[in-house]
Amino acid sequence: MTLSKKDVMGMMKNYLKKVVAHLKENGKEDRVDGFKKGATEAIKFIMGKFDEMQIFAGENMDTEAGLAFAYTMEGEVDPTFLYFLDGMKEEKF
Repeated sequence: MTLSKKDVMGMMKNYLKKVVAHLKENGKEDRVDGFKKGATEAIKFIMGKFDEMQIFAGENMDTEAGLAFAYTMEGEVDPTFLYFLDGMKEEKF
């Protein structure tokens, strides 16, 4: 499936709203401003490298499961993955 910049921006805006709501609902209001600032910087970076990015989302491109991005840095063979840390769930094994 090919996504346009507009599609990806819509997905990110939806996802970021969910993360902000999750932070507020779970007593982490102190993280909201930092998250928004970091997310703005990340969006600029991701959109600046849009043609190089691979985008990973949940089934049917649902952002409920989160979003991840991957690109290969110059001179590297393996991809670098980007995640929104505040949107991740920690699992202990």
